[in-house]
Amino acid sequence: MNSVLEFARDAWFGRAPLWKVFWLAGELAGTTLAVILFVVIPIGPYTAAALALSVPYLVWIYVSMWRCALELTRFRGHLNVGDGGVHDGRQDDPIHAGV
Repeated sequence: MNSVLEFARDAWFGRAPLWKVFWLAGELAGTTLAVILFVVIPIGPYTAAALALSVPYLVWIYVSMWRCALELTRFRGHLNVGDGGVHDGRQDDPIHAGV
């Protein structure tokens, strides 16, 4: 349990690997949570409670993915899809083109 809390904290602060945050916490855990909250629990009086329980998770996962992705771009440079390569972006910046 302690490692799960450490992972959640590291993801929140952008220190976890993006693939783990996206695939394990986002897709696998998110799908499991959605199935439990919206399929297993009968719809009706519990719908508001299911939505209220899912909001903190959604905030955590989106903020975590955003922060982990930002950390990845700081480490590797940003991806420029136009030329198919990874660089620091200065080639497209007229102010820093000669640097």
